[in-house]
Amino acid sequence: IDFIPRFKAGSRVTFGPHFAYLMFKAPEWDGDAELEFSSTDGFMSGFELTFGGEVAFSLAFDYIDATFDVEPVLGSDWQVNRNKINMSGMSVQIGIVGHF
Repeated sequence: IDFIPRFKAGSRVTFGPHFAYLMFKAPEWDGDAELEFSSTDGFMSGFELTFGGEVAFSLAFDYIDATFDVEPVLGSDWQVNRNKINMSGMSVQIGIVGHF
């Protein structure tokens, strides 16, 4: 779910805050340890800028907040020293938007 209230700054530029609710599937682990990750929900908030006409360019600066639970696979000898992995951080998104 994505929410972006936009404000016009001239005929070709819009800007505004950016809020999103994110759903992440459980990531796959490719390593020696036998680990499982949970699915999780996250949030994204920041600022978006678009400029152009019928075809516009979009630029967003966001902070993403997402944390995954991690556990060893049942029956394995592996142990974990932390039970969560924090994947939060800054994000820059660049895109092209078409207005029809």
